[in-house]
Amino acid sequence: MIRITNAFRPAQTPNLARIALLGSLLLVLSTPGHGAMAPAGSGDYDSLVALTQEFFAWKKEGDDPLQRSAEQASARLGELGGLQSRLRDMNVRAWDRSKQADYLALRGAMDQHEFLLRVSRPWERDPGYYVDRMQRLTFVDLPAQGETLERLRKGLSSTVALVEIAKRNLRDVPTDFAALAIHNLT
Repeated sequence: MIRITNAFRPAQTPNLARIALLGSLLLVLSTPGHGAMAPAGSGDYDSLVALTQEFFAWKKEGDDPLQRSAEQASARLGELGGLQSRLRDMNVRAWDRSKQADYLALRGAMDQHEFLLRVSRPWERDPGYYVDRMQRLTFVDLPAQGETLERLRKGLSSTVALVEIAKRNLRDVPTDFAALAIHNLT
């Protein structure tokens, strides 16, 4: 049993937490080079806006599960590296906080996508990556006509290709991912 003494009462915890937080903040701010965290390159805010639009268009363009492979991921990582290099060349230090927040948001999105390509690799590790796309076909009202029928036909024909690609790509599947995909199929 843990005993709380008068030296450390729960009522004092918020004050101690504030003191610890303030001390940590002062330590970080007094560290030499702290200001170097924000890039001081040549890009202006308009360049950041253009890069943001370019990144999200690039990301959407490469979102085709039928194109996913280790080779495609490697090529995409190279392209992403070029975008990240341009991001690091922004003059973020000269911007006001709201613009710096926009920079951090784009940097976070790029880092997240890099993590997906390098670490998560759902096209190699998660059968659900393919199963989820196949299940979209199950929520179509039948009988289908017109544009709905065309989407259904296209989806059914791409399912065969999707299964073949899944067989080729899935190499490092954790048991939990496999069990969840099987559950979702049933």
